[in-house]
Amino acid sequence: MENYPQDYPKSHNEDFSQDRHDKCDPPAREAVIKYIDKTLKPIYPGYKADHNPDKYGVDLLVYRDDLVWFYIEVYKKDPLNWWGDRSFPKSWKWVDFPIRKRKFLLLQPYPCTWAFIVSHNLTRALKVFCTKILPAPIYKKYNVEYYQIPIGDCKEILL
Repeated sequence: MENYPQDYPKSHNEDFSQDRHDKCDPPAREAVIKYIDKTLKPIYPGYKADHNPDKYGVDLLVYRDDLVWFYIEVYKKDPLNWWGDRSFPKSWKWVDFPIRKRKFLLLQPYPCTWAFIVSHNLTRALKVFCTKILPAPIYKKYNVEYYQIPIGDCKEILL
């Protein structure tokens, strides 16, 4: 972990860290909710994004006229990989997404889950649909398995 800041959670190499989740997840989810409100609501007034009341479930539920229409799983990149107000590095050919989140990509009716991979400062995200993630190659980094999603399958957005 020599390249990570001193205050970065020590559990970075583990599958899941509650401390890291509590610091990273709520602000990233709020940024995605604001994006949905800004982009979908003007076109489709019946859409609304909200936190999932099931803390063990997918991060966000997107409703259309009070019915769950689709799901969003949010993953915030760590500070050394994508920080500042800059585009995703063009030299990168792929982005990783933890395989432990696979269960959220398979929610029924399948396919219905989007993944938002959010920059550390919450200004940008890569948006990718579950049908592009599941067939992606899998690799291991720091003893954690990730999908290796080709950048061409993602769309960069401003939050």
